[in-house]
Amino acid sequence: MDLVLSVFKKLNVDQTVFIQFAILVALFFLLKVIFFNKLQFVLELRESKTTKLEDNANKTFSKAESLSQKYKEQIDKAYVEAQNKYNKRKTEILDRERQNIKSAENQINQEVEQERVKFVAELESKKKEVLDNADSLAKNLVDKFVN
Repeated sequence: MDLVLSVFKKLNVDQTVFIQFAILVALFFLLKVIFFNKLQFVLELRESKTTKLEDNANKTFSKAESLSQKYKEQIDKAYVEAQNKYNKRKTEILDRERQNIKSAENQINQEVEQERVKFVAELESKKKEVLDNADSLAKNLVDKFVN
């Protein structure tokens, strides 16, 4: 204790040190209530608005990524379905047109066959006429050569 008292005496510390200490403590608590608590509140608010918002932004970004992936899959699925419908419809139309062409071809073939039969019949009748007239023409020709 003597050592502490000798140190205080060398530093010229007197009894006002206790009053100064009490003022310092009172000033500390006053500043804590007025300034430090508000400063702590502002710092925590700033942290919540920066780092916690960053976490929220990361969560929102990951949610957006998953939605984007989901919509991309749906778009791909819709595209495949549309392609399948397109190909199916195209096949149906092609088949229907092939049938139409085939029926038109059959009809044309029947008409051609009918015309051919008529032509052959007409040709046969003309041939028969010519052959029937051939004898008379041959006689006329022989008569002309002879006379």
